[in-house]
Amino acid sequence: QDNLKIVKNQILIVPDNLPLTTGIDAIAGSAGNDTFNATQATLQAGDAIVGGAGSDTLNIVDTGTAAWNVPVIANSGIETVSLKNVN
Repeated sequence: QDNLKIVKNQILIVPDNLPLTTGIDAIAGSAGNDTFNATQATLQAGDAIVGGAGSDTLNIVDTGTAAWNVPVIANSGIETVSLKNVN
């Protein structure tokens, strides 16, 4: 897998930084500490996020100027949700 690296005969799990898209996403993290990044344009009802092992975070940044309701998404294994409004 692309998130595994071998260093001096040890396997290290490299966490993923996973952006959501403007389409419906089904994303699974790795065994590391993953970060899923979304905005009001990319987080949509129908998205499904699975954190996997590790301590996983969903970052949501609202960059729009209009009122926005965070949609309900399917998720599991997400330990931290961060919601930030930059306007």
